[in-house]
Amino acid sequence: QLSEGHQSKNPRFTYTPLENPHTHFPWFQYILPMTYITGVLPPVTNEYLDRKALTVRELFIYIKVWLLMTNFVTTCPRSSWFDTAEPSMWARVPFRFNHHMYGYRFDKTTNVLHFTQKPTPVFRDKFHSVRDLICAFNEHMHNIFIPGWVSCGDESILVWTNIWTCPGWLFCPKKPHPYDNEYHFIFDRTSDIMYSAEIVEGKDRP
Repeated sequence: QLSEGHQSKNPRFTYTPLENPHTHFPWFQYILPMTYITGVLPPVTNEYLDRKALTVRELFIYIKVWLLMTNFVTTCPRSSWFDTAEPSMWARVPFRFNHHMYGYRFDKTTNVLHFTQKPTPVFRDKFHSVRDLICAFNEHMHNIFIPGWVSCGDESILVWTNIWTCPGWLFCPKKPHPYDNEYHFIFDRTSDIMYSAEIVEGKDRP
């Protein structure tokens, strides 16, 4: 690299206005496109909620519950995370989320969560509901993050087994999980920070 005249630059953020940069949550918020998260998700989702409006704080609790659930492999139904049984490491799921969010509220939010305020186009666009989210993330990372001297492209599979509920459902027989949505990501290789994403729409795009 140096012999060819390239500079060995480390990745960096354009600014870090964090009150406490040594904890995880401020960095989690910093990476997310907060203008989109606060200005789009709660208002458009509240149009479909028939009870108490979804707040930004409750939205982050909802995201936290999902992140915690995805870290545990279990065959129990999702309702097990919200039942009143005593938690046990040896039976069902190891802990409960009722003190954070009730199960009926979690299920209702999942059912009505919307990601765009734009009207449905007149043509068929199976990815209309997620385009704003992907674009907001890419634009936000472009503004706050400068990658280092080497980047890496990756094809990642998001497991989704139901062809009827998955837009752009793909069958990739060479993958460990062949039924899926597929994304193309770009990572900064020196820090392993992902700074760009695009969804595979078919054989021609992207």
